[in-house]
Amino acid sequence: MESIVYYDHRCVMCNSVVRFLKRRLGTKMSFVALESEEATSAIGGLDSPDSIIWQYGTEFKYESKAVFEIIKSLPLVYQPLRLFGLLPTSWTDRVYRFVAARRYLIFGKMETCELEINRPSHQDSRS
Repeated sequence: MESIVYYDHRCVMCNSVVRFLKRRLGTKMSFVALESEEATSAIGGLDSPDSIIWQYGTEFKYESKAVFEIIKSLPLVYQPLRLFGLLPTSWTDRVYRFVAARRYLIFGKMETCELEINRPSHQDSRS
């Protein structure tokens, strides 16, 4: 089973991070836009538009906890970033929310998502 990351497809920073992750992880992880039908059917009533969401099976993680789960999947050279996970979640979530609330202002907003257009469907990535 692979993990799935639901992300804000209009956020320039989010798209850059997803491109970075795709280059390093290949097909180990799937990426789905939060506003897609696939995301709506998978996460349905979960209302968290300012949070990245990490899913593995029936387990969901949000905000900084999702980021640390994603970091676990990265190659060894990136593992020192996990040390930030030793900080209290209240602190790491506060930093996450600060950046998330200002992401469009700082990094910009896209009208369309090139990754979503060029991405094979989630089911296709398992073949």
